[in-house]
Amino acid sequence: MACNTLRRNNYYSEEKQDWEFPGGQVEEGETVTQALQREILEETGITAEVKTLSGVYSNIKFHPPILMLDFLCDWVKGEPTTSSESEKVEWVTREEAASRIWRGSIRDRMIDMINFNGQITYRAYGIDRGVTPAQYNIFENKKIGG
Repeated sequence: MACNTLRRNNYYSEEKQDWEFPGGQVEEGETVTQALQREILEETGITAEVKTLSGVYSNIKFHPPILMLDFLCDWVKGEPTTSSESEKVEWVTREEAASRIWRGSIRDRMIDMINFNGQITYRAYGIDRGVTPAQYNIFENKKIGG
């Protein structure tokens, strides 16, 4: 599933219309997987079961740096539903998912999830928001385990 969400901290207005997968921050008292399940439900109306860690990503040019964990999940129940955080929510094919995302860092993470083979992707990157469109630079990229 890909989710077209309105991002709360936009630097460029055109990013508001980009497609991305559900996600967010861990709140006090939550585990990482509880936070992911909550965010998926809040943004899409879908109840999901978290299955496998597929990627660890670090945006080292953001202040403070951001660490992101990507998980593969199974659908449990619910139908795609919009929310205050998502303008449009749709089920899409694996082939179509990455082609809808124009931000390189998010598109590459989706491709990593689609092609997951048991090895976790680790990628450190930076996004230069001082130019339009934002430049995406990879500093480290490797597979771990499997």
